[in-house]
Amino acid sequence: MVYKNSLLAGLAGGVAMGLVMALLGSTPMVAELVAPNSMVWGWVSFLVVSAVLGVLYALTLGNRLSRGSLNPWGGGLLYGFIWYLLGPLTLWPALMGLGVQWSGAGITGSVNSFVGHLVFGAVLGWVHQRLANRSISSATSAAS
Repeated sequence: MVYKNSLLAGLAGGVAMGLVMALLGSTPMVAELVAPNSMVWGWVSFLVVSAVLGVLYALTLGNRLSRGSLNPWGGGLLYGFIWYLLGPLTLWPALMGLGVQWSGAGITGSVNSFVGHLVFGAVLGWVHQRLANRSISSATSAAS
């Protein structure tokens, strides 16, 4: 159940990030890289990556999440920030043959992505916690 919740939370974070990026006049890099000529396939690929990142969230932070020692907002924001560093500043430029973009220009050029990744993480953390609480409440009710 935890992975289903994580997958759904990742999708929710992806939708929120995509909407914020669209409002800021940007397209998520995954969508541009995977399917530059198809908005539909670009969004599908972006949401698949978002769902996978949601599951990775549970795998990497699962113990802290289940013990309640990690604030869902804070954990989500941290996770989004880490993926901002890994994604648009490191992995995607490397895949495009540009090398890492850890310069002032690289960071300045990816401000929209920074905001999008923080929104992704915050929504991911919040939705994941809400779904986990709902699962616990359902299990407790069923046991009674």
